[in-house]
This record gives sequence, C-alpha cells and structure tokens, in this order.
Amino acid sequence: MYFWKISKLESDLITQKVSEREIFLYILISSSLLLITIELCNLFPRESQNVWDYLDSALALLIGIGGTVWAYVWNGGDSGERFAERYFSIGWVIGIRFSAALIFIFPLFLTFWISTDDQELATTWWELLVFEIWYLAYVWRVAVHVRTVARASEELKPQKIGVLVR
Repeated sequence: MYFWKISKLESDLITQKVSEREIFLYILISSSLLLITIELCNLFPRESQNVWDYLDSALALLIGIGGTVWAYVWNGGDSGERFAERYFSIGWVIGIRFSAALIFIFPLFLTFWISTDDQELATTWWELLVFEIWYLAYVWRVAVHVRTVARASEELKPQKIGVLVR
C-alpha cells in the first residue's frame, strides 16, 4: 500500500502489480474515513448556517460527482479498464499529499479565528473559496493520474492486427 509515492503506484497500476488485498485496503480505509467524518459531523452539529455553508455543500457535491465522472471518462469511459482500482488507490495517495498541504493552510484560518471578535464563527466567502479550490485541485490531480495510468496501460497492450479475409 502506498502513502506518498505516486510514481511507484502508477507504475504498479500500469503493470497490474497491485493486489486485490491492497485495493480492498484502499477502498476500506477510504470508506471508513468518510463514514467517521460523517458521524463526527453528526456529533458536533453547527448551531447556525449561512449561505456560504449551503453553497459549500452544493459545490462539494458538484465537484465530487463531476470529478468522479471526469476521472471515469479520462480512464476510457465505458471501454476503460480497472477504474475502481485506479481511482481509489490514486485518490488515497493524492488525498494524503493534499492533506499535508492543509498543514500550511490551517494556520491562516487559526489566525483569523483567534482574531475574530464574534462568539459564533460563521463560514466566510474566502474560507469557501480556499477549500473549494483545494478540493477541485485534488479531484483534478486524481483524474490526471488516472488518465496517465490508463494511457500507459493502453500502450502496453499488444497491438491488434487486422486479418485480411479473402
């Protein structure tokens, strides 16, 4: 299982060296983290929401669904192969890399939150902008790597030679 080295993962996906067990772990961990996040959000409900929260939810859904379709098309669409294997494993590694980037973004938000006088923190347009750009960049990078693996895998296939029939 890979956590950082996307080039090695791409190479193993192209040559089909990623085992079913590894794919299972990528899917299991990704799904589990999603469920944990949803449950934690239920435990800590927001007291009030504003228009930016609703827009954030709508954009996140559009980007998530659109990005998955985009990656599917770049994988070859209906004629593509091994989409789930590529999507989940690449998404995991890119997700770890992008989460590391949040370490640099978080102090900006912390500085703002500490300096605010409001007792209730409300989502602002710039928070929405930063996180949606971050999410869009994540989805785009996953799709790019899926396309890279799909193209390289296609090049490795034996060429189909037409037979002349008389």
